[in-house]
Amino acid sequence: RLNQPQPLPPSSLQRFLRARNISGVVLADHSTVFHNHYYQSIYDTAENINVSYPEWQSPEEDLNFVTDTAKALADVATVLARALYQLAGGTNFTDAIRADAHTVTRLLYGFLVRANNSWFQSVLRQDLRSYL
Repeated sequence: RLNQPQPLPPSSLQRFLRARNISGVVLADHSTVFHNHYYQSIYDTAENINVSYPEWQSPEEDLNFVTDTAKALADVATVLARALYQLAGGTNFTDAIRADAHTVTRLLYGFLVRANNSWFQSVLRQDLRSYL
């Protein structure tokens, strides 16, 4: 724990804090200065976070292919969710609190590879699908 307050790194929590003062958690791998040369640049890509798919697969198969990165992110999300649940006073969560690696892989694919895919289309209202 640092003795002085640290600025919040780029995160979606900043948006929420503009509207309302709420508690939040941001996971980051820095202690004082935020350095991510890829953040919101042309280098913020699937390849740079080791997300890749077998060349012989179709786009639909890629959408459902659980990558090692997706598994790792789901594991981190599971640990974080369980810790937050306990901090909020929850008990006996057993295996009920678990991030779904299939959902994580679909999010990675949609945001980093191909937004216009069947899963994104299935979760968006019809009038918003043209933005994919």
